[in-house]
Order: sequence, then structure tokens, then C-alpha cells
Amino acid sequence: MRIFITIAMAVFAMLLSAEAYAQESRLYEPMLQDGTVFMYFRYGRIETPEVCGYYTSTVVGDDIIDGIQCKKVVTNENGNTHDSYWREEDGIVYRYTVTDTEDGTEWKFVPMMNFNLKEGDSVDNSTYVKKVDYVETLDGVRKRITLHGMATFPLVWIEGIGANNEAAYITAMPLAGTVLHYLVGCYRNDMRIFSYEDFFKESTSAPVIKAETPVENNAIYNLDGNKISEPYPGQVYITDGKKKLKTQ
Repeated sequence: MRIFITIAMAVFAMLLSAEAYAQESRLYEPMLQDGTVFMYFRYGRIETPEVCGYYTSTVVGDDIIDGIQCKKVVTNENGNTHDSYWREEDGIVYRYTVTDTEDGTEWKFVPMMNFNLKEGDSVDNSTYVKKVDYVETLDGVRKRITLHGMATFPLVWIEGIGANNEAAYITAMPLAGTVLHYLVGCYRNDMRIFSYEDFFKESTSAPVIKAETPVENNAIYNLDGNKISEPYPGQVYITDGKKKLKTQ
């Protein structure tokens, strides 16, 4: 009987280890894909009610700022446009913005979201990671990080999509708290892949590509690890161990 229990416990530990390895080995889903359109609703509090309304931010392509390769994002607010510059590296999303220094101010890339964080990790002096799980969106299963801080409203990051509100960024944006910017939709190739409701859906299982499954040459898989015959335009897929975007 003891031998049976010992064997059962060992098998259970191996299964847990395999599941953890599979989840850690999943590919990161990039947010700054060319052509992606993010739709926001800007809500001004009582002091500034005139700023309410919808606007879009579109990833238009590559650029170089201070010798660093990045993505140019064009924001359109009722026909008025302005540019911002973002980049992703090792699961961290950065924005080029002005920061305070001992000698005044400085423009540089600062972290906005870090998808490597785990439950209990500190984000800043007043915010920590409350939960890390996965959620089913209009475009498949994505990683979700829920934060806990001083804000009276939820703070959530979705991998490959962004933050539900600018107040959730690691580096606070100007006017944060006075004007709230809610991410209400995300589009690729004119197809809606994410809605505001997706931020708060019930959690689901993480997508995995089983390591023991042999990968066929030129075989195509979706982000859930399922083999497909042909990706549709705008779909992110995996072939030869690399993530690609179907453009046409």
C-alpha cells in the first residue's frame, strides 16, 4: 500500500511539473503588430467633462528613436493626430516619454507593462500582482494579469492587447486619474479581436503546445497549439517553431 501511494505521489508530481513546464514554454503574444487598431474611450471627471469621447491608436510600422528600433503609433482624435513610440522586448512593453531626473527632465523608453511578473510581485510602491491567469477572447486564449493597488477600479493587463485603463501602466501617464482612458476594442485587418468585456471574463486553461508532440516541417498551428490547414488574414500562427502573422 505504501509503495502504491509513493508511486502515485511521484506520478502526480511529474504531471504538475510537466504542466508548469508547458505553461512556461508558451510563446509570448506581441501587442505591437503592424496595422493593429486600439479603440479607447476617454472619460473626463467632473472638472473636465469636455474631454469625453472615442479615439483610436494605430500601429503604423517601424521607426528608430535614439538609436533604438521601435513601433510608431498614430493616435487620431476627431481628425487631429499625434504620434507616440513604443517597443516590446522580452515580454515588457515600453513607451517613449518624458521622465523626471535630478537635472530636470529626460525623454526615454520606460516600462508600461511587464508580462513576466508573477502573483505577489511588486509593480510599484503601491501596486502588486494579485492574480495571473488566462482568458478566452474573441481571438483565442490570452494571458491576463490583474493588479491590486490604490485605484478604486480594476487594473488589468492582457498579453498582446494592453491595459484596460492607462492608470494600470507601470509608469503613470500625464493627467492619469483626472482623465481616464479605457481600452474598449482592438482590431486587426478590420476584424475585432478584443472587446472591453474580455478583460473581466471567467478564467480558462492556458494554451499549450505539448513538447512531446513532434513538429512536422511546414505544419501550421494556431496559438492554442491546434494544427490548422491555412491561417485566415490577420491571424497569428506558428510554423517551424516561429510565430507569424497572416497578412493576406
